[in-house]
Amino acid sequence: REHHAHAVACFADGDLLAVDDDDVAGLDRVDADELQHRVRDGRREFLQRQRNAMANLAADEAVGWFRRALDHAAALDRPDSERVELLVRLGEAEYRAGHPSGLDTLHHAASLAQRCDADHVLLRAALAIDPGWIIRFGRFAPQQLAIAEAAVARVGGRDTATRARVQALLAQSLVHTDHTERRTHAATAALELARDSADPGVIARVAPDVLMALWVPGTAQLRLAVAAEASAVVETLGDP
Repeated sequence: REHHAHAVACFADGDLLAVDDDDVAGLDRVDADELQHRVRDGRREFLQRQRNAMANLAADEAVGWFRRALDHAAALDRPDSERVELLVRLGEAEYRAGHPSGLDTLHHAASLAQRCDADHVLLRAALAIDPGWIIRFGRFAPQQLAIAEAAVARVGGRDTATRARVQALLAQSLVHTDHTERRTHAATAALELARDSADPGVIARVAPDVLMALWVPGTAQLRLAVAAEASAVVETLGDP
């Protein structure tokens, strides 16, 4: 019982889980109350430590916390719909820390999110990956395209900025293919959505993907215009 209580307490995350009846089954009242206290303490500790780690760019530390949480998720036999939330956060931390496993973890998270219909996790996993880096290491390109296509299919009526980023992701993910017309269409759609967004910084965010996607003969003037527009936004915002 002590091991079970410790696992629940360490795994509990206010953004992810709540303690349910199965967690306290078989415990007497004193043990159940103690479990609830440990869950609250564990939740605060976990959230604070992972926030501190990511805020301070200590991605390696965050990796350790998310791996620990996933181990407890397995011990408590949590459903995939809850595990996938942790998995994508682990992938983000691994990716930022430069771990070789980061891409595989994010791909796994995206795949699991599709099976769980966790569209918000799928989008988070897709947008966490830099497709330009993957294309330079070509074996990941087909997986990235599949994830980008799934993200486009699931983005729905979300905010304009997210839709712009997803279209830009698709555009760059098509660079390794011969689908020039489709790639150009996605890049153009990303630009239009970015311009419609209430956040002017979206233009600058999607510009690198759009410029790569538009890198075909006859688009030099368009690319210069996009680069100038993005540069002007960065200058105005004062955020390089």
